[in-house]
Amino acid sequence: MCSSTRSTPVKRGAPTRLIDEHRAQIVVSTQVLIELWAVCTRKLGLTTDAARRVTGAAGAFPVVTTDRNLVVAATELSTSHGYRMRGRGTTSRSPLREERHPT
Repeated sequence: MCSSTRSTPVKRGAPTRLIDEHRAQIVVSTQVLIELWAVCTRKLGLTTDAARRVTGAAGAFPVVTTDRNLVVAATELSTSHGYRMRGRGTTSRSPLREERHPT
């Protein structure tokens, strides 16, 4: 999404690098695709065609349906890595934080 907005060049490149580094580990849930469509069309104001391209790109990864077991596994994984789950499956710690705020 950062590449679709007016973010800084560093911010635009970081998601691409992360995706390239972890491509084999990425799966997308049906819920994420639905919410991505809503963000693209409602909050970002993208055209239907642009929103289809964005959600289509995300949908190119393996798509999994969300069920109780997946949610439980996600919460266990997120807490074991220091992330805190917030509503709708987002976390409170950005994987880009170190790039934006080096220690």
